[in-house]
Amino acid sequence: MKKISWLLAIVCFPLLFASCKKDHSADESTDYYISAKVGGTLKTYEALTHAIKVQVDTVYTIALSANAAQGSAEQLFLIIGRANQPISTGTFTDEGESNENLIVASGYNPGTSDEANIYAAGLQEDNNPRLTITITTLTDKSITGTFSGTYYDHGGDGTGIIAVTEGKFHLPVTQ
Repeated sequence: MKKISWLLAIVCFPLLFASCKKDHSADESTDYYISAKVGGTLKTYEALTHAIKVQVDTVYTIALSANAAQGSAEQLFLIIGRANQPISTGTFTDEGESNENLIVASGYNPGTSDEANIYAAGLQEDNNPRLTITITTLTDKSITGTFSGTYYDHGGDGTGIIAVTEGKFHLPVTQ
């Protein structure tokens, strides 16, 4: 059930940010980004940068996203969801089915609408290495941290893998 719910969230997640058209003006920081080595190639995403914090009852979620360029479908995004405890600084690792109160997931879209070529992490039981997201700074205005993990094609259900390493992010926070 957890896998199906989060797969749906990952598929719908880009739609959420597609509707967020806020562009950071000159009075705001312009150094917002998500960067990582994707399959060994360094990629930096600096368009449509967002981190959205949401609380529904006792479920806390933070969703991070950035695109390669304005109008580009190429995107990296990360999600942490936790029951009964607000998300703060610390390290969050996908624990599979062993922790029903924590979800750590991520997606990488190289700019395609073909689901076979969209990658996700945090949905497979055998992710190795598992998706790990570390939040080093979290304020009402911004979030900073690192991430890495094994991503699977077909939206996380495939057998093709890609390593995402040396991931970093610094994004504006919206609540």
